Parts: sequence; structure tokens; C-alpha cells
Amino acid sequence: DVNKLNIGKYSTSEVSSYAYYFTDKILKSNNRPTAIVSYNDEIASQVIDAVNDNKMKIPENISLVGYDDSILATAGGTRLTTIKHPKTSMGEKASRLLFNMIEMDVKQPSYIYKPELIVRSSCKETRR
Repeated sequence: DVNKLNIGKYSTSEVSSYAYYFTDKILKSNNRPTAIVSYNDEIASQVIDAVNDNKMKIPENISLVGYDDSILATAGGTRLTTIKHPKTSMGEKASRLLFNMIEMDVKQPSYIYKPELIVRSSCKETRR
């Protein structure tokens, strides 16, 4: 079961602080999750700060997954498990699809990339 109260939504203007305060709130709740999946590695870094400020440890108290495999995934003390995607080839493919839409009248092209899970030290198996 997914507790909808544990799904955060923010606007661009809130990006610099929302994840920290949202994480702080759910860490202090009675029904604290065992893991957090972040929109990207930048958001995950705010989650890490909130976990640390709550005197908790990753992954001992909570597991964390980011998305992007950016430099932030290995920049701090927590080596973040993250999902890697082919940024360069995504941009190249997007430009080709856009060209085909404009020049060849292709309707609603799509392409699905296979993501790659990069396992580092921010996750562990838990049992409730």
C-alpha cells in the first residue's frame, strides 16, 4: 500500500527547500517509510540532509534512491543508488523525432529507453 501522504509534490519555486521539509515531516511521522525514491539526485541530496539532521542514517534507518546518476550521486558521504539514463542519446533521439514530426509529418512518435539501476550504498533490504 502506498500512503498518498508520503508522495510529495512541489512547484519549481519550491525546489530549493521543499524536499528537505517534506522529508523532515515524514521522518517524524508515526508511519515512517522504510525507503524514499527521489525525482532526481538533486532532490535526493536534500533528503540526505533531512535524514542526517534527524539523527538517522542511510541505509540503516531509511533507504534512498535517486534518478539521473549525476555527479551528486557520489559527491557526498552517501553513495547514492540511482537510476542512470542515456542523457546524450536521449537528446539526439528527441531532435530526430522532432525533425521527423516537422519534416515528415510523423504523428506522435515515441521511444522507450531502458534505464539502468546503479546500486551503491544508500539501500538495504528491510523487513517490517
